[in-house]
Amino acid sequence: MKTTGTIDDLQWEQLIQNTAKYFDDITIKRGFQYFKQQRVLDFKMPDAVHIQAVVEGTEDYYVKINLDSLSESRCDCPVNGSCKHMVAVLLQYADLQDRPIPALANA
Repeated sequence: MKTTGTIDDLQWEQLIQNTAKYFDDITIKRGFQYFKQQRVLDFKMPDAVHIQAVVEGTEDYYVKINLDSLSESRCDCPVNGSCKHMVAVLLQYADLQDRPIPALANA
């Protein structure tokens, strides 16, 4: 898994706030389960604000995350918008950044 750069405390706090705004509690809980089950595969960061990953669900889903604007993030699952696959990828990102997973999971 390749990451680009590390985030500072201000960026981390912003990610927590954005996650709380963009995802509801149920979606975050389901994404947390996917993260714990290690369903995030092929995690890549082509640059400091974009993440690409595959998340194993009913089938494998391709996820693109824009850390600067979660509303521009995409997943090719049947849910049209914020989904558990995106949350799982964000939690994987937090883990790779050595940030506390519960802080994001409880956003």
